[in-house]
Amino acid sequence: MVPTQISEITHGVYIARESATQDPTHAGFGHAGRDIDVADTLREWQASGDERIWKIIISPEFGERLDLERLTRDLVKQAERDLGTPLEWVAVTHFNTEHPHAHLVIRGRRSDGAALTLQRAYVQHSLRQAAGAACTLQLGPRTEVDAIAAEEREVNERRYTSLDRTIERLASVQNNGDAQHFHIEAKPSFGADDIHLQHVRSRLMVLQTMGLAEPVGSDAWRVRRDFQTVLRAMQRAMIVRR
Repeated sequence: MVPTQISEITHGVYIARESATQDPTHAGFGHAGRDIDVADTLREWQASGDERIWKIIISPEFGERLDLERLTRDLVKQAERDLGTPLEWVAVTHFNTEHPHAHLVIRGRRSDGAALTLQRAYVQHSLRQAAGAACTLQLGPRTEVDAIAAEEREVNERRYTSLDRTIERLASVQNNGDAQHFHIEAKPSFGADDIHLQHVRSRLMVLQTMGLAEPVGSDAWRVRRDFQTVLRAMQRAMIVRR
């Protein structure tokens, strides 16, 4: 899940495009129901002078197997429980890319009129866990085959992935004090199984094509310390272009 900072009107026009939805008869849905004019709703929120509007991408591993509208509604219900307030929100499901996903926009206002604050850690961890639980309700427990397939899909992604989290964990263990880069060794000694290790190696080779990593020996790599920041910026840029 990725919070973004695209302008409200631009974002509303983009996510409401009929070409990006599976069913153009209802571009948006939200707390007020379905068939919502998302662009108009975001214009109204912007005109009201709210401090901020929260934008989140829900991009599950196997979005083509899921009811994304149900997933989004389940996730918002959990957020309302966590935050202790009803939320005003709109969303659109997109099927115009290889990975079906949903764009969720939450108004930055609590039910009592106070500003709604979402901590980055809450979005990246608590909401991510809630989304995982909601996916499990629809698809059942994640199998080993699912996990392998998900990692294979992540290898070439121009975004921050679970494979990149593994690379960061390696870096925390093998920190060499370089201010701009860290050195890691992608070897079986770090406890990964052969398939996962191969995915990590393949991911490092893809990061090399992005200018974020370079080999420095057998199974040894030099990776930019800011690679997570760069990958997240790449994903935000892709959102604007689509």
